[in-house]
Amino acid sequence: MPALDRAGEYGCVVTSETDATTGDFYAIFMLADTVFSAMTAPRVTHATAIGDITHPKGEMWYVGDCTSFTLASGAVCAYRNGT
Repeated sequence: MPALDRAGEYGCVVTSETDATTGDFYAIFMLADTVFSAMTAPRVTHATAIGDITHPKGEMWYVGDCTSFTLASGAVCAYRNGT
């Protein structure tokens, strides 16, 4: 099923916490301008250097198989994989 057709089908995590958020996520929607301080996502090139990027409010980032992320600032809705 295309990612846009399944947004929210398996639930999501809404967070603005700066502690690590873990799970099995395929996409992250920015609810506010957001900066990540860490991410574990094999399909995201240079995931360890993401602290230099501000993701604008309203952006949907398709991260593939993300198992952990930490916010430096902002708020997100992280959509769960159905696996």
